[in-house]
Amino acid sequence: MMKFTLTLICTFIFQVFLIAFPSQAAQNTIIEKMIKSSNNCSPDYIFSNSQINSLNSFDIYTKEFNKNQKSQKIIKASLAKDLNLIPVNSCVLRGNKNFTSLEGQKLFETLSVKSIINTDSLTNRLINYKSNKVKYIYLPVSSSKYPKGAGAKSIMTALNILADSSEEKKVYISCFFGKHRTGLIVALYQFTRLYAQNKQLACSQVANSKDKIFRQMNSIAALGTLTYDMPKEFQDFYKDFANSVCKEQSEEFIKSL
Repeated sequence: MMKFTLTLICTFIFQVFLIAFPSQAAQNTIIEKMIKSSNNCSPDYIFSNSQINSLNSFDIYTKEFNKNQKSQKIIKASLAKDLNLIPVNSCVLRGNKNFTSLEGQKLFETLSVKSIINTDSLTNRLINYKSNKVKYIYLPVSSSKYPKGAGAKSIMTALNILADSSEEKKVYISCFFGKHRTGLIVALYQFTRLYAQNKQLACSQVANSKDKIFRQMNSIAALGTLTYDMPKEFQDFYKDFANSVCKEQSEEFIKSL
C-alpha cells in the first residue's frame, strides 16, 4: 500500500513539473515532416552570385529532368517566353507568372510537375490555367509585408506541399516575378532541408556572410530591371524562422504569426 501511495505521489509531482516547466523543444509538425522527407530529392542547387548574374540553367534542366529532344524544345521555348524557370532540386522548380502560357503547361506535363503553387496576392490565375494533369493551388502572400495571419498560413501550407514533392510528383512554385515571395518560401524550404542534413552547419550561419541560401535568396530577388531587392521584412522572416527551427521552437514561432 505504501509503495502504491509513493508511486501516486511521484506521478503527481512529475505531472506538476511538466506543467510548470514545459519542454522548450517544440518543432511544428510541418517542419518535422520536411526534415523526415529531406532525402526524397536530389541535393539542392545553391547558385553563386556569378552563376546567378549569368543564370542560364538549360544544361541543368535537361540533365536533371528529361533528356529527350521534345522536352529540350519545350524548355527552350519556355525560356524564350521568360518563364524564369530555375530548378531548386530534382523535385521542385521555381519561376514566375508565365506558367499560364501554353509553353509552360506543356513543359510541366512533360517534366512530371503535378502541382503548381501561385503565391501572387493580386491575381488568382486559376481561370487562365487549364490542365487536367496538373493541380493548381492558390496561396496568396503579400509582396512586401512581414508574413502574418493568412500570408503566414499560405507559406506554411506551401512548405507542407514542397515536403510532399518527389521526382514523380514535382512542384512548381511561383509568384509575379518569381523572385521575392517565391524566393522566401524556397529559402525556408532549403534551410529546413539543410538543417535535416547538418544541423550544426545550418544553425551556425543563419543570415550571415556564410549563409549561401540567404545570399541566393537576395541575389535572385535583385535580378533583372523590372524588379526590386528582397524586402527587409522577408529577410527578417527568414532569420526568425531559421532561428526558431534551430532552437526547436518553430511551433511557438508559427503560432505567434
